[in-house]
Amino acid sequence: MDLFVNARCVIFLSSVVFLSESFNIDVKNAVVHQGSNGTAFGYTAEFIQNANKSTRLLVGAPKTVVTDRDTSGIHYYCFPDMASACVKDTSPPEPNFQREGRFSEDSELFGLAMALANKTTAVVCGPMWSDLKYWYRNFIFNVGRCKVLSGTHDNRPGVLPYFNSEGKDYTADISVSGRTTRQMQYGAAEFGFSADSDGSGKIVFGAPGFSVSRGGVVVFDVETTLYYRMETILAQEQDSVLGYDVAAGNFCGSKRFCFAVSNKQIKGKVYLIEHAVGSRVEFRVLWSAQGKQAYSSFGSVLCATDVTGDGWPDLLVGAPVHTATLNESLSNDESLSYDEGRVFVYISHGEAISGDVNFDMAVTLAGDHIPFARFGSAISSIGDINRDSLNDIAVGAPEEEGGAGALYIYLGSPSGPSTKYSQKIRGNEFEPSLSSFGSHISKPTSDLSLYGYPDFAVGAPESDAVVFLKTRLIVNAEVRVKATPNPVDPENQVCPRSMARGFGCLNVSLCLNYTYKVSEDSSGSAHDYVGFDVSLELDKLISSDSSRRIRLQGSSDNSFVTVFRTSITVPRNKGVCQQYLAILNQDQIDRNPFVPVHLYANFSLNMTSFSGTVAPILNQSMPDSHTEQVKFKNKCGEDNVCETNLVLTGRVQHVPAEDSHPTLNVVNRTTQVELVLDLVNRGETSFGMQLTVNISGQIDFRVATGNTSILCDAVVQSVLRCSSWGPLGEDAAVRIRLQFLADTVPLTAENKVIRFEVKVMPYDSVENPEMNAADNVMTLESRTAIVADLNLDGWADPRQLHVQDSDQSDVTLTHKLLVVNRGDSFLPATRLLVRVPFIDSTGADMLRHSNVTIKRANGEVVECPHHLGSEGLLEGSSSTATTTTTLPSTITTTAATTGSKTSTSLDNPDDPFGSIDPSRRRRRQAEDVESDEGRDSNDGKVLKIDCLNSACRVYQCDLPDLQRNYKAEINVTVTIRRSAINFPGTVDTLHYTVTTNALEPKHPLFYPWKEERRREVRTLIKRVSSGDEINIWIIIGGVIGGLILLIIIAVVAWRLGFFARNDKAKLERLKRQSGFYENKGSVKSRKSQRPPSSSSSGAQK
Repeated sequence: MDLFVNARCVIFLSSVVFLSESFNIDVKNAVVHQGSNGTAFGYTAEFIQNANKSTRLLVGAPKTVVTDRDTSGIHYYCFPDMASACVKDTSPPEPNFQREGRFSEDSELFGLAMALANKTTAVVCGPMWSDLKYWYRNFIFNVGRCKVLSGTHDNRPGVLPYFNSEGKDYTADISVSGRTTRQMQYGAAEFGFSADSDGSGKIVFGAPGFSVSRGGVVVFDVETTLYYRMETILAQEQDSVLGYDVAAGNFCGSKRFCFAVSNKQIKGKVYLIEHAVGSRVEFRVLWSAQGKQAYSSFGSVLCATDVTGDGWPDLLVGAPVHTATLNESLSNDESLSYDEGRVFVYISHGEAISGDVNFDMAVTLAGDHIPFARFGSAISSIGDINRDSLNDIAVGAPEEEGGAGALYIYLGSPSGPSTKYSQKIRGNEFEPSLSSFGSHISKPTSDLSLYGYPDFAVGAPESDAVVFLKTRLIVNAEVRVKATPNPVDPENQVCPRSMARGFGCLNVSLCLNYTYKVSEDSSGSAHDYVGFDVSLELDKLISSDSSRRIRLQGSSDNSFVTVFRTSITVPRNKGVCQQYLAILNQDQIDRNPFVPVHLYANFSLNMTSFSGTVAPILNQSMPDSHTEQVKFKNKCGEDNVCETNLVLTGRVQHVPAEDSHPTLNVVNRTTQVELVLDLVNRGETSFGMQLTVNISGQIDFRVATGNTSILCDAVVQSVLRCSSWGPLGEDAAVRIRLQFLADTVPLTAENKVIRFEVKVMPYDSVENPEMNAADNVMTLESRTAIVADLNLDGWADPRQLHVQDSDQSDVTLTHKLLVVNRGDSFLPATRLLVRVPFIDSTGADMLRHSNVTIKRANGEVVECPHHLGSEGLLEGSSSTATTTTTLPSTITTTAATTGSKTSTSLDNPDDPFGSIDPSRRRRRQAEDVESDEGRDSNDGKVLKIDCLNSACRVYQCDLPDLQRNYKAEINVTVTIRRSAINFPGTVDTLHYTVTTNALEPKHPLFYPWKEERRREVRTLIKRVSSGDEINIWIIIGGVIGGLILLIIIAVVAWRLGFFARNDKAKLERLKRQSGFYENKGSVKSRKSQRPPSSSSSGAQK
């Protein structure tokens, strides 16, 4: 038998406490009493009063080993407020027994059960106490006994209802499973395994081992010392263990004694029994309830207390190893959490009468639903802790917190205890090593409290400890703030004359009062004055201090604050009021006159005034704050209602605007999408307005600007909300710009059109109503488009070819095409179709080889595959031509549409093509025009080879996304068979034309081209016949003749004196006039003055 699952439930109706849904159990100042190791000290504990009215904590230690034969059982008396101040008591209940030496006290588990008959009398039991005189088949007779303890120390006999000095009825002939045999009857009764009292002087005991563990119950009268055994009323099965726990209560009124008792069957069962003493002793079953889950220990813990306040005790039944399931069914397959534990609350319907349904199971308590917590291992009433005439309860969960244990406090209510606990106390809050806290909960006592508040003890027997807990005084306090006048005129004359003019004033009063309740016989009066810390905040709804509309005057006339804090000492039951002067801020009131000003006052206890005592706590079921709302008078007529008429107009503006597409959000160009909203008020003044924009599509909001103050919140679920507090007078107008980031629009079909449903209304629809809401709403749209302008520019290399009749070699020519994106946006992936003539009008195959490649913007060169069919065969051609050339391997490139919007300049250094010379492009275009004109004027001599007159092979070039000003190049190389170059009739020129078409991208946002993107590049092939050839000797002769002619001209010119100086005399005259000779003479004289050189000296000699 698991002795440590048992626990006691007690009720003490005379205790008076007051507790709110706050944490008013004083954990900080708890006292821990420690016993000897391994004694299970703290398994039971109750408060008992001695002769001098002092209260001691009676503690059981059932596993103490007794070594002195003159002692029997161990229990302790402890001073509750002094840690480990305990005195051992070992006085024997029956001295003669010990001297005879026939009884075993070594393992009787004395102190396993304990009950209070009244304040001064208790019983302590040892259910395994044995009579060693008699044996039966080597079994010891564990008859059990209880000791009556009196605080007045008067001698009381022990209680031994199953002991017989002759061993009579220890065994009996008992029918088990239809067979009568000699079995244990009194001899294994284990009397005193459980015990409880209702405070009337009668105690009920459980004897679960009676009659082969069918179980029994004994009622004992402390005053008369008579006991009554219940033995045959219930036909219990073997091992039913009736009497596993008992609970006494006033179930049947003051004239009848009733109690609850449980057994330990698979599902567990609880009975309500009436004990009547008249001409004969009688026990009757009035009601019973069975558990719904097997092996949940339903009924192992019982508690009787009135939790609904109807005057009749309700019954609480613990099931500490209850397992949680998905639907609280019995199926183990649905198990969620083992051994969580439950407490089932059965609500009484009044006086218990046989045959009536006396209880309804109304509430189930489960703690925190923690696995293996064993919630419900102990249940106890702790009295009316919140002063509502309803008893409240404590429930232990000794295996919670890793075995440290926990205690839950629940408050009573007319429908049963609240399912949410008001306080949870953990064992490790007292000592880290404490374990099994919550195994036992004592009755409360009010004798130790200055105010008659309950104190109680909680056992932790696996740590050999018991914890004494005190309850804190509950203070009922309230604060009130009041403003006068209210409503207030912002331009009133309430301010004192000493203050500057130009604003109004307001008188604010703050009052604080408190009470607390104590029991009538308590002497508590230490808290007749209590200190409070008080805070008063003005215009609390406005977060910005500078925008608040009202302030308190500070220490001087010109200092103001919006938050005021102070400490106030308040006398009990009298209260204190303080007066303050508040100043009105007219500018801020004009911005927000309809939202009331909130004057918010709150308070807390000033704990410095409670040193040396258990500090009280505020009643948290009462508010610790108060708010006064102050309204302003406005000037909108006698009804004080401003009727406004807002008219909304607006447009969408894209920045920067595209000249050709001003209404579009052009990808890669537009940076902002602006909603330009104009608002005019055609009615009375509008004080503040709310602007709501419902956005269909995805675009990020940036900022709101305008000629009025406006504040916008972040976009939530595609809704933008903005507020403006500035007043808008009659016929006044404002402009608001809502800016959105254009490049945040996803390039998907769903976001092609972004719709903005705009609505504007006055902020206060009651005080400032809108008279015509129809013109307060409008819808604006922004269309997103990819605007790309593809430019195709091409040329032939060589542009002209001359073919002689005698030359039979094939002709190779190259056509180049430059593809440039000149638009504002990137060009989505598309394709270019290049059509190359390869079969002429006669059906002849013209080409020996053809190849088309594309050089993409990233420098990658890719071959363009061609279709197997052909285009452009003339009607009536003799046969369908097919190509005989070897085609290059087909390379297919797939480019995914991207949302990138980057723009790149034409002079990008990474551009693989380099820049384009515009003059060169213009020259090519001019040449093409001249060619076209020449062709038009010589139609008889030109044969066109193009896709209108010949079959063409179509090449497909995949072009990935092409960013703005980026380019790609297409190269077409063909080798024409010489045999296919024919000049029929008078034709002397062939025009070989390659045509390129750019397909329009299929992107859903692409802005369509108005004209086809197409380019033709042609090569002129001219015929040169043999008769037209010039003899080389003619050319040589011409050159020689020219040279001879040049020589003859030079000789003639010389002969005619062209190169001679004919006017020599005139030249000499000019020299003399210019001083030429004088300068020359001075030079010679300077030379003559030089010393002669050695060579010249030699020469003179």
